[in-house]
Order: sequence, then C-alpha cells, then structure tokens
Amino acid sequence: MSSLSPVSGDFDPIPLKSAIEGLHAEAGGSSAASALHHWTALIHHYVLRFAQPRHPDERLWRLRQHVEKDLAESWKLASLAAIACVSEEHLRRLCRKELGRSPMQHHTFLRLQHARRLLADTDEKVEVIAKSLGFRSQFGFSNTFKSWIGVRPSEYRRTS
Repeated sequence: MSSLSPVSGDFDPIPLKSAIEGLHAEAGGSSAASALHHWTALIHHYVLRFAQPRHPDERLWRLRQHVEKDLAESWKLASLAAIACVSEEHLRRLCRKELGRSPMQHHTFLRLQHARRLLADTDEKVEVIAKSLGFRSQFGFSNTFKSWIGVRPSEYRRTS
C-alpha cells in the first residue's frame, strides 16, 4: 500500500467493529428493513470517515451544500461542474475519488437519504415526497428507491 493511501492513517476501529456486529446481530433476527439500512448507513459513515483523503476537496463540500438546498432541481453535470469551478470530467474524477460515485449518482444518493428521513419522520404521501425531491412520478421514485435502498418506499415506511 502506498504511503499516500487514504486508509493508512490512524483511526479507532472499535466503533466500526461494533456497528458491523450490530448489523450482524440485527440481520440474524427478524428485523425491519429500515433497521438494517440504518446499520449499513452507520457503517458507511464510519468507513467514509477513515477512508476519506487527508485533505477533502473544499469544492465538493461547497457543491454539496449548494445541491442540498434544492434536491428537487434536475441538476445537469455541466451545472454542477460550473458551481464547483471545474470541468465536467474533473468533477467526475473528484467525485469518484472522494465519494466513490459519480456526481449524478451522488445527487440521487442525497435525494434518497432525504426521502428516507421524510418517510420515517412524516406522514406525507409517497407521491408528495417523490415530487418534493424532483421525481417525475411516484413509480420512478419507487423504482429508484428500491434499487438503492432495497425495498419500496411504502415498505420502508411500514418498517421504520
């Protein structure tokens, strides 16, 4: 492993180990899909914390803040690149390197994280949530949610 590897730094493995053990225990029972998703989100958070480059790119942080203000916007790569003040290809490389996904995939990720919170914390109809996040139809939202989260939004809400 190169000395420049982002995972060669110091980190406390105990929280990650505990989260993995929690997921394992939860998966062995008859737990709700939302509980499993919360465990995996926690593990993802820990992994990102220690796997991030030592100097995160400020342009991506500013871009994320900008995009989160309007998740319903139908963002285009060119617009995102302009906000970050980089070329489209450079933005793709930055996102892949620091986030592990393309800019458009990250936009979908942010939208679905917000959808999960709305489904768990509000009584809004799935269709209203879908439209508030910029999905053209409840069907498209439901399919995207299932492909990323593993269950349909209505099932996620029932098990939250």
